[in-house]
This record gives sequence, structure tokens and C-alpha cells, in this order.
Amino acid sequence: MKIMTKIAVLFAACVFLSSCIPDSEKPLSDPALANIDKRLVGVWYFVNVDGDATYVHFEAKDSHWMQALTVDHMKEGGLRADSDSLYEFFISEIGKDRYMNFIVFPKEKSKEAPTYFFGKYDILADGSLLIWIMNNEDAVRVAIEAGRLKGVVSGKKDWTQSVRIKDSAEKIIAFITTTDPKTLFTEKAMKLKKIHEPLDYAHH
Repeated sequence: MKIMTKIAVLFAACVFLSSCIPDSEKPLSDPALANIDKRLVGVWYFVNVDGDATYVHFEAKDSHWMQALTVDHMKEGGLRADSDSLYEFFISEIGKDRYMNFIVFPKEKSKEAPTYFFGKYDILADGSLLIWIMNNEDAVRVAIEAGRLKGVVSGKKDWTQSVRIKDSAEKIIAFITTTDPKTLFTEKAMKLKKIHEPLDYAHH
């Protein structure tokens, strides 16, 4: 779950990390039908919870998938970009809302299938990008225990807890759209400012 914690820090600006992010065996939609959001492409900037400046490079990987690469500029000097700094995701459009389906690949030699976790985003009129991560394991656990979602809960109700959704995309969407987003997603969105538009390689 190291990658989950790192993403919670970098993408959600979480102040509490006592639990991990709930993941899902299914994404919210078929990635083969996903469209690229060209507004995301370019370089964005924010200050993370450690006070370090973080630059996020968004780019299209192909006609459906996008990538995000994060580079930290440390307060004490130097750069940080480790093996968990590159994220792949595709976008699901549900009503007027847009969601990021981040894919998490299993460790090497593992026969497990990839899993997904979800982010919600919005681009404001001033060009700012807001990102919320679906990080409330307890809300998902309660839904599983109540039969609203199929899933598996392991560990105790503390930092050892692990929650995995094993339901269909339709059921996950129904759960997300009927649950108060303030309880399901990070309450405080991470706010990024765009500092560089994509290069026009055809003219370089």
C-alpha cells in the first residue's frame, strides 16, 4: 500500500493517513471508451503537505490513457522523483462530473490483476485544477458490511485495515453518486495552477 499512501500525500494533500485508500477490482467505465482531457496536458504546480513544491506533468499516453509524473522540489534543496512518481489513469464522465481511474499494478511476479482507485476533478473558470481522492475507507467498509457494495474488508479498524471493492462499475457509480462527496472524498481538494502548456512538437 506504499503507492496508495504516496498518492494520498501528493494528489490529495491528506492530513490524516491512518488508513489506506480503498481500491476496486473494476474501474468506473471501460478504458477503451475513455477520452483524453486535453485541458490537463501540461505542467501544473502545488505545495504538498510537507511544504515541498511539487510539479505534476500531465500527458496523454495514447488515445484513452493519461499519465501524471510528479517531481518534488525539496525545501532543503534537491529534487525527488522516485519509482512511485509515475501514475497512469483514464477518465470516466458520469453526468457532469469527471473521475480519474488510477491503475495500480501488482508487484513483480504476482499473478494478481491490477486494481483501481478513484479521484474526482474539476477545472475552474480561472484555470485552477481541483482534485479530490476517494480515500474514506470507513465509508466504503460500512457500505460493504451493509450490503450496498460487494467487497472484502481485512485487518482491524485502524491503519491495518484494507478495503477492496469487488462489485460492478454500475454499482460503484450508484454508490458514489448517492453518497455525500464530503464524506467519501477528501474534504479539502488539492488545488493546482498550470504553469506550462504542452509543446507543439510539429513546430519544434
